[in-house]
Amino acid sequence: MSTSAQPQPSPASVWSAPIHVHSTRTDPLSSDVSTADTIGILRELAHRYARDASVHIAIAQAFRELSPYASDREKACAIFRWVRGNVRFIEDEALLYGQMGVAPKRLDKELLIVPPALMAMHEPMGDCDDFSLLLASMLLNAGLRPYFVTVAADKNLPRKFSHIYVCVRLEDEDGYLCLDAGNRLLGIEPGWEIESVTRKAIWTV
Repeated sequence: MSTSAQPQPSPASVWSAPIHVHSTRTDPLSSDVSTADTIGILRELAHRYARDASVHIAIAQAFRELSPYASDREKACAIFRWVRGNVRFIEDEALLYGQMGVAPKRLDKELLIVPPALMAMHEPMGDCDDFSLLLASMLLNAGLRPYFVTVAADKNLPRKFSHIYVCVRLEDEDGYLCLDAGNRLLGIEPGWEIESVTRKAIWTV
């Protein structure tokens, strides 16, 4: 995974305001190294943006109908459903090529969209790592403890991590809940977790 791209003006741009692109090089020959590098970036960004105004607003909307005495599970489910209801899934390639002008031969990039940029879009959209970053930021804001989970879900690439989602520690239940919001499948609910994987890793946030 790599996080390198340069924005190009587009009259049909999904970005409602100018964006800043930061690039970080990683090892293009080792998916394990690039995954670990990407997780490190996601972890840092989740903590940085957990107190951002955009995340505060999202939490207020997600918790609008929750009781002040809501359980950890109720809070996590409310965050999950808010993210699923307000962010559309789109592959990185569609944004990198269609909106940022990255040449098809250079689409070996991992585009990470931070919560303020994501929520400022005309229509918020991203792929599984953007969903996971937003979820982790919101969970941290709510005082919960999230984890990133990476899995190898492509049977043609059994050693390569190809999907990421979030699990959260439910302190009041002494348990965990998986929140795979960044999945294009319909009908996904809190607790659902992909089973047909060949590798799995859990990462602290």
